[in-house]
Amino acid sequence: MSINANELYASTIRPLPIKERLQLALMILGEIASAHDLSNEETLIATSEATAGGNRSSAAKQTLSEDALRQARAELAHFAGAVSSGDPNSADNERIDADLARSYADTHEDEP
Repeated sequence: MSINANELYASTIRPLPIKERLQLALMILGEIASAHDLSNEETLIATSEATAGGNRSSAAKQTLSEDALRQARAELAHFAGAVSSGDPNSADNERIDADLARSYADTHEDEP
């Protein structure tokens, strides 16, 4: 029995928590980019075209207009802000380091 990408996504991937789905997306994009020696910009553009159903020829993909580049960058910026912890200070490196140090120092002896 053969399963297509849409069926696989609906049955296996969509039920995963958002963090795991994003991690999976990054792993897939990273592997594809690495295998084809693509830059970040080329990967972003290819991803944008794939999700938009673009079917331009290979020659057309080599030269992109400024509008296409702006659109690709806007889509990346939208994706980058897609997950919010609700805490405006969640990216505070000093606080993150303190949280990690506290967690590593905890022996968890009080837990069952």
